[in-house]
Amino acid sequence: MLSKRFGVVLLPLLLFGALTRIDFLAAARLTWPENELCYECHPEAESQFANTSHHPINAILGCSACYGRRATEDAGSTPLSDDSICFECHGAAQSLYLSSAHSSLRCITCHAPHGSPNESLLVESNPSLCVD
Repeated sequence: MLSKRFGVVLLPLLLFGALTRIDFLAAARLTWPENELCYECHPEAESQFANTSHHPINAILGCSACYGRRATEDAGSTPLSDDSICFECHGAAQSLYLSSAHSSLRCITCHAPHGSPNESLLVESNPSLCVD
């Protein structure tokens, strides 16, 4: 876990910070790899990204791409309540989606936002998903 890896370094800084009133923990968080920071509280997301079908999480596309920069500061942050966040990257699919029978559904009704063992991030295998 991240806290174990950085604990040796952070403990002396926190003690010094307590004496000098400098918030070294906040400063240290800013240097942690963004996704690693999120996985500290959301280990299930890390395992979902290990699935064969997943969003390409890396240094360029991190958790904040969907959850916003405030996700590293606010544990309760969530993606937007509509599909506009999906269409920021998947804009080519927007007109097809909006003119289809699926337009009344949210993207996350059929697609797992982090990762899935099914193709195209589907929450279930395609035939059973569409039949239900």
